[in-house]
Amino acid sequence: MLMGTIVYGIRYTFPEYVVCTFLVAGGVSTFALLKTISKTMSNLAHPNAPLGYGLCFLNLTFDGFSNTTQDSLKVRYPKTSAWNIMLGMNLWGTIYNMIYMFGWPSGSGIEAVRFCK
Repeated sequence: MLMGTIVYGIRYTFPEYVVCTFLVAGGVSTFALLKTISKTMSNLAHPNAPLGYGLCFLNLTFDGFSNTTQDSLKVRYPKTSAWNIMLGMNLWGTIYNMIYMFGWPSGSGIEAVRFCK
């Protein structure tokens, strides 16, 4: 919702913000407080909580941006189906990744192919 407000200027009601905040905070809290998760965390030699929280924040940020972009495409082009949007996003993501992996001087794509062989 925050990305929708920042990037696309979408206005939400106060109750929508409250419900979304409680759902996200409740999900993260429930996940963190489960006994099996805390056992696993205690068995780790050096847990890196800031890295985990940072990755969680990045995931929520990119997910929010992707969702609001898809919603704006759906509004702008009403005949577009969810399948077409997924195809387009995955196709362009694949193209960008291939350019990065095989067109970049690091040659990480060639190393990945060698590893798979």
